Amino acid sequence: MGANDSVYSIELGTFFAHMRRRQLTKRTLAIDNNGFMKDPMCQRDLWQGTKSYFKAFVRWFNYKIQGKPVKFTNCINTPGHEYQWEFPAVKGRITEFLNAAFGEKH
Repeated sequence: MGANDSVYSIELGTFFAHMRRRQLTKRTLAIDNNGFMKDPMCQRDLWQGTKSYFKAFVRWFNYKIQGKPVKFTNCINTPGHEYQWEFPAVKGRITEFLNAAFGEKH
């Protein structure tokens, strides 16, 4: 987006394969851990990622045989690759970024 000063972005848990292509500017907030644990998907922890996908397949298959089909992506649970608003490191960094960029809301 180059010199476009009107575009801001927030990135949460960028997958390691995309790290070399991402372009961070002063208008980009990149959060690569949730404040509780490192994100294995950002840290290139292939073992943890592989385990998560195998476990997801088992979850997906169990739902399917129970007659409760769900999307495969809804079965993936990778500890550390969760960025919930309630996490202080997530909420705090995002609100600081937004306040710095746009000022506090009164």
